[in-house]
Amino acid sequence: MLRKYRIVIDDKEIQNLSDFKGAILINNKAERLLIEDVFLKNEGVIHIKFKDKQNSYIFAEKYYKNVKIEFKKECKFLDYLEHKGVKYLYHFTNSKNLNSILEVGLVTRNHLVRLEDYCINDEQRLDHTNAICLSISFPNYRLFSKLRYDYPEEKWVVLVLDIRIVSELDCGFFYTNAANSKFQNRTSKKYRTLDSLKSMFCDEFPPNQLFGSSITRTDIGIANRYTTDPQAEVLVFNDIPTHRIIGVMFSNEDEMKDFNKQYDQYKFEMNLKAFSARKDYAYWQGR
Repeated sequence: MLRKYRIVIDDKEIQNLSDFKGAILINNKAERLLIEDVFLKNEGVIHIKFKDKQNSYIFAEKYYKNVKIEFKKECKFLDYLEHKGVKYLYHFTNSKNLNSILEVGLVTRNHLVRLEDYCINDEQRLDHTNAICLSISFPNYRLFSKLRYDYPEEKWVVLVLDIRIVSELDCGFFYTNAANSKFQNRTSKKYRTLDSLKSMFCDEFPPNQLFGSSITRTDIGIANRYTTDPQAEVLVFNDIPTHRIIGVMFSNEDEMKDFNKQYDQYKFEMNLKAFSARKDYAYWQGR
């Protein structure tokens, strides 16, 4: 039965990616277990990511043509996040940008000139414009709330992103806001290390501080999946493709319904929690 799904979109034999996924899930349980992910990239080629190489090429040749085969890569960043219980990355943006994001993906500010219409979230951003800023497990509510206060007439959304971004794209890890003057060269390799990622979950903040007051994870009582500082950031030095966008969270139900009519490949939901603060907000006031 899978044979009718063997050709890429350009050859018109498959019209819906969800049908393609469904065919895999239904028809052969043994082969399904080999598959890590199935997705469609902008060039119109169906990609299948396998968990390992055993029998994978045979499987692909048996059923599909013009399919790019990928294999799950060992990734110390991804393994660490999964160990912490992290499920998603987040990025907030003006809802005026959402159509273009869902069509072409998230692009760095340097690449925004390719788009006809866009709205920059933070005109005063001090760190590099060649990166996309993401938060782990919860949006950077301190910056997000400030922008919503400064621009009350604007509408905002929160993008939910796949954590596999850290294994597939060039990422830097910062234990506090990456615009902080502590980070002199944000493109340095020293921020692309497992130690840098671990510092985002440091037991005591700021990490490695010898003098002065500090905040401990025990004091603030946050879940393992949260970064210690709510402003900790992942900088992604690549554009983020649409297949790594899982969904969008809204605070306005009418707006959510409008987008839901246009895009059926994403998960849209009302989630006011994403527009609020973490429970430990009191510890960070004035810091």
